[in-house]
Amino acid sequence: MLDHKADNARTDAILRASMVLYNYLLKDQQAVICDFVSNFYAGKNVYINQDIEDRNALCTVTAANAALVGAAQNTDYFSCVKWIYFCADDLSVDGDAFMTSTVRLNADKCKSESARIYPGRNLVVHEFAHILDRLLGISGSTKGLRTGYNQYLNDIQRGSDTPIEDCLTPMDLSGASLPEETAVEFFAYASESFFTNAVQLQSAYGELYADLVSIYGLDMAKLFSGH
Repeated sequence: MLDHKADNARTDAILRASMVLYNYLLKDQQAVICDFVSNFYAGKNVYINQDIEDRNALCTVTAANAALVGAAQNTDYFSCVKWIYFCADDLSVDGDAFMTSTVRLNADKCKSESARIYPGRNLVVHEFAHILDRLLGISGSTKGLRTGYNQYLNDIQRGSDTPIEDCLTPMDLSGASLPEETAVEFFAYASESFFTNAVQLQSAYGELYADLVSIYGLDMAKLFSGH
């Protein structure tokens, strides 16, 4: 019989050492993350490039970042995802998600963006936000998401020197030709900022931030401010 308590204790130790965001969470929130990690890989096929080391920590922090995205919604530990590929230099992009079944991730990015907070950047959050969006149809579905998206586009068009540059990574829209596609990307980028630059995001996009709190079940600005 598996010792679930001992397993969660090992997960907790890895995350405390390897995932900075984890240390901002409250104890009950950390417990949810550990539970999510322990169930995340069930039913999934995982392929790791042979050149990648420290695989246990890689898989643990990746599942924990996915938990930030999926734990508050009815995702069943992202059971829809059946294939995860951890790539090295064999991937031409940092990551991508195909429909709801397959995710490819650059392993170095997964580890480095867990070990340190890079404002506006978290690859795992970005790709699993796409998965969540495809499951639940989130992008463009709330007033905060719509107004935030329109504000973002207006600021870009005006070349405005607003807090946007401090809280949202500039979007790569080269592959998106329709408004719906750019709205999808905006949700993923906004989700990255929610977990890495929450105080600035709340200041610049208050209504958008409030909607993301409802979606993800965490008030990241409060957690960052209180740490």
